[in-house]
Amino acid sequence: MAYNTFTDLSTALQEYLEDDDTEFQGSIVDVINMGENRVVKDLDLSIWRRTQQTAALTPSTPTIAKPTPAAGDQLIATKVAWLTGGGLTDTVFLEHRSDEYVEFYNAGAVDGVPKYFTDEDEATYKLSPPPAAAHVMNVRYLSLPPRLVVTTVETNWLTDNVPELLFRACLVESEAFLKGDERIPVWKSDYMELLALTKRDVYPQQNTQHEKLSMNGVALANRSAM
Repeated sequence: MAYNTFTDLSTALQEYLEDDDTEFQGSIVDVINMGENRVVKDLDLSIWRRTQQTAALTPSTPTIAKPTPAAGDQLIATKVAWLTGGGLTDTVFLEHRSDEYVEFYNAGAVDGVPKYFTDEDEATYKLSPPPAAAHVMNVRYLSLPPRLVVTTVETNWLTDNVPELLFRACLVESEAFLKGDERIPVWKSDYMELLALTKRDVYPQQNTQHEKLSMNGVALANRSAM
């Protein structure tokens, strides 16, 4: 069975799961989009990584808007964040912590050079401690390719290159939606096995090259901040 278009994928999921429930059919776009998120995060390919500056931080304000990806893309995971400018003599790399940790750390904290950040929501980062100066926050993040949407976006990089992996990811998300708890470990095991093969056999060179570029980029950032 082919999974090379949104329509093919949608049909295959309903047939494979033998589920014609109208609630599932009405939510299948969301299920497929969650499958896309899973594959992009797990493959973590250089083609989806972007580096961008946010606006300058506002002193005493612990939040800042996330960068806006290019048209058609969507920020789904922040990989690295660091501060420059605002009186800093060295690049300061931030640690990604939970929202609860940042809230606890900020309780009674005085303004200073932020050490931690978290995703407050889909559009905002929160820092701790709150900044004392207008540093510039730089981020490297994963940006999702155009999402599959019925009739408007029938194909994308995932359907063209890893359709079977995407299908298995969507099976995991489908069972989670349908509360098929006993089947989730089965599909997840199949998905993880294929993911490992995909990483090992198809894309290692691309990510190895990217890591070299990333290390060079960090080194350049450190030198430029000196």
